[in-house]
Amino acid sequence: MIIREYMPSDCESMARLFYDTVHTINAEHYTKEQLDVWATGNIDMKAWNCSFLEHDTLIAEIDGVIVGFSDMDKNGYLDRLYVHKDYQRKGIAAELINKLEQRAGEAGVFSFETYASITARPFFEKQGYTVVAENKAIRGGIELINYKMVKRKKVILLNGPSSSGKSTLAKSLQKLIKGKKNEEYGIISIDDFLKMSADDTIYENDVFEVSSDLCDDAVGMLDTYQGVIIDHVITSERIYNQLIDRLRNYGVYLIHVDCPISELKRREKERKDRCTGSAGASYEYLFPKDGYDLTVDTYQSSAEECSLKIIDILSDV
Repeated sequence: MIIREYMPSDCESMARLFYDTVHTINAEHYTKEQLDVWATGNIDMKAWNCSFLEHDTLIAEIDGVIVGFSDMDKNGYLDRLYVHKDYQRKGIAAELINKLEQRAGEAGVFSFETYASITARPFFEKQGYTVVAENKAIRGGIELINYKMVKRKKVILLNGPSSSGKSTLAKSLQKLIKGKKNEEYGIISIDDFLKMSADDTIYENDVFEVSSDLCDDAVGMLDTYQGVIIDHVITSERIYNQLIDRLRNYGVYLIHVDCPISELKRREKERKDRCTGSAGASYEYLFPKDGYDLTVDTYQSSAEECSLKIIDILSDV
């Protein structure tokens, strides 16, 4: 199979594919009356061709036969996605949509939206799209149900004091997301950018200076991963604002990783790789104090239990 760009000479074959697919594959969830107004067989070929040329339109082809097509506008709206009735469940739709999203990302678009039929909804959910509303489309006086669905690459920002268990939580979360959602998440830690030892004190200015590099690497990870988990200690408003501004194109989940100060100090003493007092200082100055999407307590709950709570809130922001 090859994926190539659309040519005006494809339009007639695409119209036939569209009609045949709707009247066979979608017949499971829609009546004949609904299918007849959805795919009438009388497409305005000139208008279709113009829209395909205006959008980023890709064709899936096997041995010279068009077996699928999809198109997306410059803002990330996925307009059409259809696969030939005889080539279903062969990964064609996934390859088309992944290629379009990749190309959109290269143009700086990371949020996607579509209206999916009842039939297509499970496919889009597997691709990371979330239903935000049920929609009733009226065509020829006939009502058809579909779903407004959105997708944004996700950033899980774990913010908590030193020794609160963020690194352990990040690894657990990465594993469980893969197992439960079949999504690959990268992990990046502020510790990777700082000289961490029992003899070195880390100041707010040190963290601010390297947080920009952390954001660059996180955005780079999102080119290949479906999401990224950031392990951070945010101790000032300017560090927080820097992170939120740099990550504004993504769905950011701000998670407060909490732990009693007595336990933080115990862990700090036990690990012996942090300057004494780091746990207490970062606990005192942690920013923000509220406004989190979720707070998890690594003293009261295991890393796996905390991870499951986070996964429960993973819907598009």
